[in-house]
Amino acid sequence: MTPNTPRRFEGARRWLSLPGHWQPKTLSEATLRELCAFRVSIMGLRPETDPEQDYLAFRQTLRRCEFVWVDEVGGELAGMYAVVLRTLEHEGAQFAIWEGEYACVSPHHRKGWKIVLSVATSLAYMRLRHRRHRPYIFGAAYLPSFLLLHRVGAVYLHDDPAMSASERSLMARLSSEYRGWDPTTGTIVLPTRPIQPRTTPPSEPSLRQPWERYLARNPRWYEGRANAVLKPISGLGAAIARETVRLSSRRFFASRRRRDAA
Repeated sequence: MTPNTPRRFEGARRWLSLPGHWQPKTLSEATLRELCAFRVSIMGLRPETDPEQDYLAFRQTLRRCEFVWVDEVGGELAGMYAVVLRTLEHEGAQFAIWEGEYACVSPHHRKGWKIVLSVATSLAYMRLRHRRHRPYIFGAAYLPSFLLLHRVGAVYLHDDPAMSASERSLMARLSSEYRGWDPTTGTIVLPTRPIQPRTTPPSEPSLRQPWERYLARNPRWYEGRANAVLKPISGLGAAIARETVRLSSRRFFASRRRRDAA
């Protein structure tokens, strides 16, 4: 362990030696419970969700992830997400799937660039590791996460007419295998329920249509139902780079304005 290793991660091993990226199987029980409690403090649980059963499911899912990214500010947890990287053969084609789990960021840090840079790094790793596979992002997304993904290119919802036939078939398979999938509504029932869910449309014109698309398919998402999303990774690098620059620049100038006003 390096001298600046956070206390909660003592004894854990980093993923690819990257700061903030940890191998889930090496995390202590106390750290796993702390991460789960942080997630619940951000997302909340559905009334019918048993907290201990939720933790056991959280621990089991995290243990099978490639890594968990954790952001800390002043020694306090500020954000986290975990990723399952897997390959599969579907209808004669080879796919590499980046499957996000448990993404949550505290309200005061949701406009930061670190999580965007982390996602970009892990996507680049997957593409280098599986060069012969068609790469995609898949997961269950609440409305804010869907809009965040849309900032760096189109995102498909279930039965989206913009998908190719092979993508539609892949989406159907991944959705049906996902825990909580409800074929009746075409949504994913999660154990969480957003705290103070967003209800105002985005001010950016480019996000208005994605906002409406999401709500048309899943208007009661705030009750703990997420949409399955599929996103092609091809050509994503430049878009992520632009978004990282945009977020870091905005934070820099906001900090400068606060300093000048002081």
